[in-house]
Amino acid sequence: MHLPPALSVGLVVATIAAIEGLRLAGWPVAAPFALIYTALAFAASFSGRRAGLLAALLATLYAGWSVRTGFGPETLTGGPLQLALAATIAFTVCGVLGYEHDVRARLVRQLRSRERRLLRRQRRLYGSVAETSARLQETRGELTDTRYLLEQALARAPIGVVVIDREWRLLLVNPAARLQFGLGPDSTGCHTWQDLLGAVDFRGADGERLPPTGGPPGDALAAGASCEDYECRIDGADGVSRWFSGYVGPTLTRDGGISGVVVMLVDQTRRMRTTRALARLTRLLFRVREEERGMLARELHEEIGQSLAAIKFALHSDGVEEGRVAGSLAKIDDLTSTIRQLSLELRPPALDDFGLATAIRAELERLGAEHGVDCRLHSDENLPAAPGEIATVAYRIVQEAVGNALEHANAAAITVRLGTAGDELLLEIRDDGSGFDLEAAELRAAAAGQLGLLFMRERARQYGGSLKLETRAGLGTTVSARLPLETRTTDAENETGPDR
Repeated sequence: MHLPPALSVGLVVATIAAIEGLRLAGWPVAAPFALIYTALAFAASFSGRRAGLLAALLATLYAGWSVRTGFGPETLTGGPLQLALAATIAFTVCGVLGYEHDVRARLVRQLRSRERRLLRRQRRLYGSVAETSARLQETRGELTDTRYLLEQALARAPIGVVVIDREWRLLLVNPAARLQFGLGPDSTGCHTWQDLLGAVDFRGADGERLPPTGGPPGDALAAGASCEDYECRIDGADGVSRWFSGYVGPTLTRDGGISGVVVMLVDQTRRMRTTRALARLTRLLFRVREEERGMLARELHEEIGQSLAAIKFALHSDGVEEGRVAGSLAKIDDLTSTIRQLSLELRPPALDDFGLATAIRAELERLGAEHGVDCRLHSDENLPAAPGEIATVAYRIVQEAVGNALEHANAAAITVRLGTAGDELLLEIRDDGSGFDLEAAELRAAAAGQLGLLFMRERARQYGGSLKLETRAGLGTTVSARLPLETRTTDAENETGPDR
C-alpha cells in the first residue's frame, strides 16, 4: 500500500501539533515521542524514504524545541547527546523503513509494468492467433474447395490415373482407370498394384507382360526414372483389349524423396483401330497397284507387242514401197523398245519368273548402262526365295534408292547387297554420292510432295520390316532394310479391339 507523501507528512505534523496543543492546554501526553516515532514509522512505511526523512526532520526539530523549553522525557532534556541519539534513531528508522517501502514500490511498479507489457503482448498474441486462425480457416476452406475440384477433375477426366505408394498399395484409382482396366466404376477387391495386375493382362508395346514389381513403375520407384511415352495394351477384366499411351513416373515428397508412382493412361484404342484400317488399306493399295502394273506390263508386252510384230511382218510383204517401209520399221522398233522399257518399269517379268536377285541384277545393269554408273549386286549364293509381296517390296526399295542416287547424288558407284539373317531378308543399297542432310531433305520433300523416302519406310513397315537411312553431306548414302522372309502383318494390324 502506498500513501501520498504529503498525507504521511501531514499525519506526523498533526500528531506533533496535537501533542503540543494538549501540553499547552494542561493535558500532557504520557509518551509523546512514542506517538511521534509511530507516526514517523507509518510515514516511512507507507510513503517512502523521502517522506520518512522529512517527517524525521520535523520530529528532530520538535525534539530540539522540547529540549529548549524543558519538557519531554529526561532522556531528551538531559542534553545535546540525548538529542542527537533521538535524531539518529528517528532518521535511521525512517531511512530503513522508507528504503524498504521504496524497494517494494519499485518492485510493484516493475511488476505492474511487466504485467502491462504482458497484457499488451497477450492482446497482440490473441490478435495474431485470431488472425492466424482466420487465415487457417480460410486456407482450410480453399484447400477443401481445391481438393473437391481435384477430385471432380479426376473423377470426370478421360485419362486414367493410378497412384501407388512405396509398398505398392493403391492410393488412387480414378473411375477412368477402373474402366480402362475393365473393372467397372464400383468394383472392389484390388488394394495393391499386384492385385490390379492380377485382374488384367497388362502388356507393354513389346508384347511382354508387365512384371508385378518391375517395368517402368519399378524403375520409377527404385531410381526415380520417368517414361513420358509409355505404350501398353491391357486385356481388361471385362475381356476387352485396349491400347494406351501415357506417363509413368515417381511422386516426390517435399524434400525430394520418392514417395510412390503415378501412372497416367490415355485410351488410344480408336487410334489403333484407325491405324489398323489404314495399314490394311495401304497394303491393299500396294497389292492392287502391283497387280495393275503387272497386268498393264503383260498387256503392253503381249498384246501391243504382238500387234506391232504383226504390223512389222506385214510391212515386209511385197507390194509396199521400200522407202516407206524402212521409215515405218524404224518407228516400230522405237515403239517396241519404248513399250519394253515401260513394261520393265511397270513390272519386270524377271521378278515373277526368276526371282528377286535376278530382277535386281537386270535392273542395275540397265541403269548402269543408261547412266554410265558402276552398279553392282552382291547376293548370297543360297538366297532363299522371298514371297511375292516381300520380293516386290524389296525390288521397289532398290528401285527408289538407286533412282535417288542417280538423280540427286551424282553417284559414280552403287552397290546393292542381298543376304539373310535368320528369318529376315537383309537389303543394303550404298552409293558414293554427295550425301545430304536427312532432316532438311525430308522437310523439302514433304513440302514438294516428294514422298519416296516415306514410301520406302512405309512399305517396309507394312510388311513387318524396318528401314534405316544413313547419310552425311559428302560421304554418300546407305539404305538398310530388314524384311521378313514370311509375309506377316504389323502389330497394329494383328491387334483386335472393340469399336468404341
